[in-house]
Amino acid sequence: MYFSFSKTRSLQRTVRLMVEKGQPVPEALLNPPPAQRQRSDMRRGVVLVMVGLGLMIFLGAVSDWEGGAWSIGLIPLLIGAGYLLVWKLEGKKDSAPPLP
Repeated sequence: MYFSFSKTRSLQRTVRLMVEKGQPVPEALLNPPPAQRQRSDMRRGVVLVMVGLGLMIFLGAVSDWEGGAWSIGLIPLLIGAGYLLVWKLEGKKDSAPPLP
């Protein structure tokens, strides 16, 4: 939050100095292109798989592996596996096709 504020303040100072010196203000400075956020399917997948494994181990140890409480950890584990699968498949789709 502070860094966003300081970046905006710096931009406003730059624009003000340009106007005071009579220089034209480029439109790209006033309307920067939107930042492209990278998809982090791999990171989400790894985190969810580890959370699922942790839950499975914790709940299994607490209940002495009886009653199936450990299976609750399968939910985030399988969701994480899905994210990893999507990451892997989209990575192949974005690469250039092989040359003949």
